[in-house]
Amino acid sequence: MLVKTKNQIFNRRQDNRKRAYTNASYFGNDGVIHRSEIINLSFGGARLTTRNDIQVGDRFHLRNELESGLVIQKQVEVRWVSALPGGHRQVVGVQIINRETRIFQAA
Repeated sequence: MLVKTKNQIFNRRQDNRKRAYTNASYFGNDGVIHRSEIINLSFGGARLTTRNDIQVGDRFHLRNELESGLVIQKQVEVRWVSALPGGHRQVVGVQIINRETRIFQAA
């Protein structure tokens, strides 16, 4: 596919993004739940923060607890990583790899 505009080259997702700025969590490589912040969402992926031990190609379960107490969980794969100042956190782009959604009541 030939990319025609600079914006299309920069845009890693084809779907429209929606700003979220919401707290979330994920199961890290160590099997522990870690905090995250979802920066934006689209039908096919998200931009979020993680600890700096997540790498391109890693897969994990991303959890988003809604105000209603319901938790939405999706399996995602990391597509890109960008370090944040300080060396402890980073911004990652993830692609939803399984369209199946797990929804449950928060404990």
